Amino acid sequence: MPPRGDARVRAPIPVRPAERAFPAQLSADQQALATSMRAAWANFAARGNPATRAVPWPAFGGGHSAQMLSLVPPQPQHETDFAARHHCAFWAAG
Repeated sequence: MPPRGDARVRAPIPVRPAERAFPAQLSADQQALATSMRAAWANFAARGNPATRAVPWPAFGGGHSAQMLSLVPPQPQHETDFAARHHCAFWAAG
């Protein structure tokens, strides 16, 4: 038995290389979405706001509670009919 505090791992931990976890090549639309999302993350980290010139990020809450940002390639876009299309009122009624 190893001494107390021994942090060695006794069994191998399976790790999937990134090459196998993701497609070999992204489509042009997927690449455009990835570029938009990288810019949003960088803006969020630097300024606390993910908005870019290409994608104004809506403020959620208050009067904007029915909005959502769709991440369907090629670019994030605002959706204002999400709740109606997905019958959210029905599901919220319990």
